Amino acid sequence: VGAVMKSSKGKADGKAVTALLQAKAAS
Repeated sequence: VGAVMKSSKGKADGKAVTALLQAKAAS
């Protein structure tokens, strides 16, 4: 999530966060 926050200048992209969480859950 930290990387997403940095890439979006502090505003977390909901879709990106969801995709990241799903990727972690799947791994």
